[in-house]
Amino acid sequence: MVVFRQLGVMKSNVESRLKNYEQDVQKFESRWNQLKPSDAQLDDDPGAGEQAVRLIKEKKQEFEELEATREALEYASVYTSDCGWV
Repeated sequence: MVVFRQLGVMKSNVESRLKNYEQDVQKFESRWNQLKPSDAQLDDDPGAGEQAVRLIKEKKQEFEELEATREALEYASVYTSDCGWV
């Protein structure tokens, strides 16, 4: 009985974390679409290439953090998947 309640709480926590993750992914996508360097910017400004590289490195790090979160959620969901107990 206690185990079932604990599984229910764990499942609820994973679902909440998943919703937060989905929002973070949407925010990341919006920021990327807004900030990504365009071809015109790169052609017009000689220093834009270095700025673009910095931006891409920053966004790559953010993306890798999102991927780590996704993997952790995937792992956690295996243990809270709907197996008929909760």
